[in-house]
Amino acid sequence: MRELKQIHTHIIKSPFLLDQDQSFLNTRLLFFCALSDSGSQTYAAGVFRVTKNPNLYLYNIMIRAYASKKANAFDEPASFRSLELYKKMVGDGIRPDCLTFPSLVKECTARIDGGNGRSVHGKVVKYGFRKDLFVQNSLMNMYSVFGSLICARKVFDEMTERDVVSWNSMIKGYLRSGDLDGAIEVFRDMKKRSVFCWNSIITGCVQGGRAREALEFFHEMQVAEGVRPDKITIASVLAACANLGAVDHGTWVHGYLRRSGVESDVVIGTALVDMYGKCGCVEKAYEVFMEMLKKDTLAWTAMISVFALHGFGNEAFDLFEKMETAGVEPNHVTFVGLLSACAHSGLVEKGRWCFDVMRRVYLIEPQLYHYACMVDILSRAGLIEEAERLIRSMPMKPDVYVWGALLGGCQIHGQVEIGEMAAHRLIDMEPLNHAFYVNLCDIYAKTGRFNDVKTVKTLMKERGIKKEVAGCSMIEVDGVVLEFSVRGSPDIVLNEVSWVLSQHRNERLCEKKTRYHPVAGTALNQLINFPRLHHYMTELACKYRTYRLLHLFRNAIYTVDPANVEYMLKTNFANYGKGLYLHSILSDVLGDGIFAVDGAKWRHQRKALSSEFSSKMLRDFSSAVFKLGAVKLARVIATCDQAIDIQDLLMKSSLDSIVKILLGIELDSLCGTNEEGNRFPNAFDQANETALLRIIDISWKTKRFLNIGREAALKENSIVIDQFVYNLIKSKIVIIHHLEDKQSLITKRDFVSRLLELNETDPKYLRDMVLSFMVAGKDSLAVTPSWFLYMMCKHLHIQEEIAQEVREVINLKDHSSVDELAASLTYEALKKMQYLHAALAETIRLYPAVPMDAKMCFSDDTWPDGFSIRKGDMVIYQPYAMGRMKFLWGDDAEEFRPERWLDKNGQFQDESPFKFTAFQAGPRICPGQEHAYMYMKIFAAVLLGSYMFKLADKKKVVNYKTMVSLQIDGGLYLHAFPRLRNESKTLNPML
Repeated sequence: MRELKQIHTHIIKSPFLLDQDQSFLNTRLLFFCALSDSGSQTYAAGVFRVTKNPNLYLYNIMIRAYASKKANAFDEPASFRSLELYKKMVGDGIRPDCLTFPSLVKECTARIDGGNGRSVHGKVVKYGFRKDLFVQNSLMNMYSVFGSLICARKVFDEMTERDVVSWNSMIKGYLRSGDLDGAIEVFRDMKKRSVFCWNSIITGCVQGGRAREALEFFHEMQVAEGVRPDKITIASVLAACANLGAVDHGTWVHGYLRRSGVESDVVIGTALVDMYGKCGCVEKAYEVFMEMLKKDTLAWTAMISVFALHGFGNEAFDLFEKMETAGVEPNHVTFVGLLSACAHSGLVEKGRWCFDVMRRVYLIEPQLYHYACMVDILSRAGLIEEAERLIRSMPMKPDVYVWGALLGGCQIHGQVEIGEMAAHRLIDMEPLNHAFYVNLCDIYAKTGRFNDVKTVKTLMKERGIKKEVAGCSMIEVDGVVLEFSVRGSPDIVLNEVSWVLSQHRNERLCEKKTRYHPVAGTALNQLINFPRLHHYMTELACKYRTYRLLHLFRNAIYTVDPANVEYMLKTNFANYGKGLYLHSILSDVLGDGIFAVDGAKWRHQRKALSSEFSSKMLRDFSSAVFKLGAVKLARVIATCDQAIDIQDLLMKSSLDSIVKILLGIELDSLCGTNEEGNRFPNAFDQANETALLRIIDISWKTKRFLNIGREAALKENSIVIDQFVYNLIKSKIVIIHHLEDKQSLITKRDFVSRLLELNETDPKYLRDMVLSFMVAGKDSLAVTPSWFLYMMCKHLHIQEEIAQEVREVINLKDHSSVDELAASLTYEALKKMQYLHAALAETIRLYPAVPMDAKMCFSDDTWPDGFSIRKGDMVIYQPYAMGRMKFLWGDDAEEFRPERWLDKNGQFQDESPFKFTAFQAGPRICPGQEHAYMYMKIFAAVLLGSYMFKLADKKKVVNYKTMVSLQIDGGLYLHAFPRLRNESKTLNPML
């Protein structure tokens, strides 16, 4: 202000300033003095007083200043300086404008002055500002604060124009009055909702005791366009999770918080601690607390309260000592937490000490809730008389919580006289509360005073008192909070529950004869968890190595037990196959290919595939195709000057390679010259996803008949798939038909040429064989390498180690080209790359291309674990879940560690195919396993030898898309940095 006064002096004394300029500068100076935190309203008032003929702008500045909280803090209660100044302004003949009234309304709101507020509203109408948006918003907020909701709604309804503030003010008005339904109705009428409106309705639901609706609004908000949750949203949602005990929801929100980049400050950290604590996750709450960089009093208090809630009294006091050491001052809530800890842990002496320290050291006078806690401590410990004396010594009148704590202690320890007195006190306070009558009846019953019990029940009947609120329990099932009550529940499909219970009862009746695997859920649980299906199945597998999920018409048995897998795929192989049920699910996509059939068809196709895969001709041909494909992919990457979707490129490259090996045709989808080649992968992936959904969607056949929903899309995608494959086969047949030398067919090395040589000319048969080959090839040639590169980007030191291994094995120089690199990858060289092989196997263990495989049980059976399997049951072994089982792979099962596959000499050692089931096992072991590893090694060696890869967005969470194969959802975007000098020059000639 000292400098400002000097400037003011220059303005007044300067002979060079015109009157107009002087007036302008005085106005700016007044604005700063009156409204800035660095200004002075006293000085501003003095400047205003000496100003001759102040205009409307100056009056508005001062009215706004007097209406501010800063001014009101120093005003006398009866003073209303903004209104007085307004009257002076009108008396001076100056007409107010739209900026005058909001300030007046604001001060009326702050003072809860309804009389003057209505008078100001009258002036608004008089001067013609009833349609001004800013003024109307101020009036609506004023009436809402006053509790005059009818007036607020009338203002709202009369508005010809509304903005976000208008809607939010109306929502807040309803929330202030406790009318949550009205607030929701207004919210639903909004066309465009800001984050403030979402926060208002979510917070209102939480504070209104409707936490489940708060979560529903939050999920709705996530899919809304143009709005993202902020810190206030997250804090409110966490409070809702805490109220419901919905730990899965809370954990998801915690993960969302990390993924979304929302700043996790002390408020969010405290909310997380509170949520985990109320959900029973004490260790997780403490972990979050310790991770907080800054901890205020509320954060320390929240963690102390968590320990208190769960009976960790000593831990609560240990934390209190650390709080004192950190120099953080406790507040009255902190001592509520400490006293509660004493009550739950029976720490009477510490409770007395705490109650004394609060008053003597921290000068915090005990409030009603502190006395209630102290009475609870004494009463629980049986010190009823001492608790009564404490109540009588209270400086304020005891409330229901204090007397309730005493009554609870009397009920525990059978103190009839004092308990009777406490109950009568409570009944006098709340004569219609049934709980006090019930507690009194319990005390009488425990001491055999049944006549008194009858007397109390008669009194309840005379007063019309009964237990109005039905007892209920809430349970979270797979992230969905469900409520159970003796009166039923609107959230539960009771028929389904009854059916599951009936199934369970029937099984119990037969338990003496047969044993069945434990039930872990139903198909409904799978449907709810479909986006994270494999995570969900893995969580169940951690609890039960083999378990059942109940479907409407059959059981589904899921296993990660290698003994059961070996029995199903080897020992009793003939009893388990695709069957008619799975064939009907898969045949619309795969036809009668090897992955959808059993019996003679399966044996015939397997024989043909095994014969071809074992031939040196196909191995050499496919190796050459793979090398050319890898070089072409590397060249495409070199032309990209921004992040690349490597999964998309691998999909196209693998399709080109597969078509070349199958049909000897150059598809060239990698360069985008083949339109059908670009449509086919999308159609196939969508059909793939729909086929998996059929397993848990009992209505899929009806949808297929009606040609609606996903089934209609599947039909269209099947047409695209068939058209693509049949056109390729047709092209191949035309090429062969025009060969002048029919004997040259024998020299053709592609797969279809060799089938035609064997007189396999049925287009349907060729289509099914080709498509099956494409399915198998796409999984190992695109899906697994995508996850492999993701792991390389997550573990850059492993990426460098593999790149170094490639360089050493093939003696790669910095000046080598990609073509030279690929040419050096001979069969012998690839065999020497042991660490690369181990890294690929580790990738497949954690991210198998086919995460689960289903069979049908053809006849009743008993598995090695002693449990029975019924005819018609679907049995599924789970490579994805098996790769994460600690009992199979150790405590580091979920870590990416290629070393687990190497012996002490650094040589790759395979695992049992019944433990590592990615390539199936027993008679069904994949005949193309060696080719798959060869392809993956070639592409990995070329790519990692040529480039260093890094994630384009390190914060983005990479997840799978739930379908038959384990593709990365949304692609995998990487940056590629050349390692070879020649390739660097190709990319940038200036290097």
